[in-house]
This record gives sequence, C-alpha cells and structure tokens, in this order.
Amino acid sequence: MQKESIWNRTQSLLVFYVFTTYDDFQSFRNDLDKVLDQSNVKRLKVVVLIKDLKENVLKHSLFSYITEKDIHFFTLELKKKAKNEFGFQLDIIRHTAFDLILCYGLPSTKVLKWLFKIEAKERIGINVQDCKLFDLKLNSFSDSKSGFVSFTRVMLLKIE
Repeated sequence: MQKESIWNRTQSLLVFYVFTTYDDFQSFRNDLDKVLDQSNVKRLKVVVLIKDLKENVLKHSLFSYITEKDIHFFTLELKKKAKNEFGFQLDIIRHTAFDLILCYGLPSTKVLKWLFKIEAKERIGINVQDCKLFDLKLNSFSDSKSGFVSFTRVMLLKIE
C-alpha cells in the first residue's frame, strides 16, 4: 500500500503568514488561491500577523488578522480587544484542530507560542531560519513571494 503525500492527505489547513508588504501579501494570496484549487483541503483558515490594526489589509471572512499586542504575555490567550473585526474567528481557530499548519515567515517567540497552542497533526515552517519547533522546515531561496505556496505544494507532494 502506497502512502499519501502530506499535501494529498491534508483536509484541514491553517496558513499563518507574517505580513511584510501589501504587494507581497497580494502575490501570496493569489498563489494560495491557485494552489488550493489543486488540493483536498475542505477547511481552510488564514491568520496574518500584522504590525498594527491600521495596516491596509483585505477584509474577508477567510482571513483573520492578529498583532503581537493581541496576545497576553503570560497566558498566551487573546486579549478581549483582539476579538474585533480584524480578529474574526481567532478564538475558534485557536480551539480547532487542523491536519496541517503552514507558517510562512518567523513570528516573534510570543506569537509562535500562541500558534503552537493550536492543535495540529503536522507543523511546517517555510523560511523560518533556525527555529527548531517545526516538524519540518522548508527554505525557499526565491525573493518572490508569489512562488512560496507553489514551492510548498511541490515539496509536500514529494513527502509522505
């Protein structure tokens, strides 16, 4: 019996993205749309780490936005103000299990600890430098954000 690749067996996916620029995010989002059309993912959530709530971001029910300030330092739970329109469904996400978490970029230690409180079968970091917390780390040496998700898909199709 042949094993399925990580990509093919993933039905619930949480994508965590560290926001850099609006253009990079748009490229990333477009690439994500294309890749998900070729997947078995039935449940998807995207959490985007932004610097502050004044960022120019896309308001969409699929995307939830979080800032480092939204997380309590000691309990790693969300502050009440984090449950605003930008943090739509963050509490639900925090208490939901996923087959796979993909983390694009390395957030601060506090945000990373919050992310790791989310239950997942596998956690994969993309361009997370030397962070040893992930089950698997992938490094894309491309400067283009538009190919990050495609690169991830290709790699996860090869890994069982």
